[in-house]
Amino acid sequence: MNTLPDDGLALAALEEQVLQPGVKGLPITEPLRQHMIGAQDWNVLNADTSFPVAVLKQSALLHNLQWMRAYCDHYGVVLAPHGKTTMSPQLFGAQLANGAWGITLATAAQVQIAARFGVRRIILANELVAPADIKAMLHLMREDAGFEFHALVDSLAGVERLSQAVQAGRIAAALAAAGGTGHAGQACRRARSGRGARCRTRGGEGARPATGRH
Repeated sequence: MNTLPDDGLALAALEEQVLQPGVKGLPITEPLRQHMIGAQDWNVLNADTSFPVAVLKQSALLHNLQWMRAYCDHYGVVLAPHGKTTMSPQLFGAQLANGAWGITLATAAQVQIAARFGVRRIILANELVAPADIKAMLHLMREDAGFEFHALVDSLAGVERLSQAVQAGRIAAALAAAGGTGHAGQACRRARSGRGARCRTRGGEGARPATGRH
């Protein structure tokens, strides 16, 4: 059972999922619902589990969450921790409950998983290139008015590709693009003519998020 703060994410389905023999670290020979793991009274130090197995010490995890929140508050910064390594909705919820601005992910499929569990603000630390991935992200924005999605762009073609997709999908969205050379801003100005899409530019060095909001 998850006892971490969850920021209201929809985690109940995880507790009911059926784990099959072969799940890494679990010494099960028959299917087991996830919420029943605690009732097995397994002790890693007694070698009750299969190896290798990764464990998290809750007291250390809570300390790290609270320390990072205090650090961000002290310096006036916001943080979108990278979720691709764990892909754990339980950890996403704990991070969001402790002040994380959003969650950063690496692929469109990872974004879909996080959104399914209720993460409402996501940065994709990549460009959207494949039409299927662009379509999937626009679908999330269309289905949930509160879903805020950010992706990176580093070229005129990237800005224009997203702007055209938003216009074709008839989504009232804003695209924010930036690059150190200013070329992304030029692309935004050219893309403004389409109905249903707006472009914003952001200054600064390097690539910044390209934002889509329904």
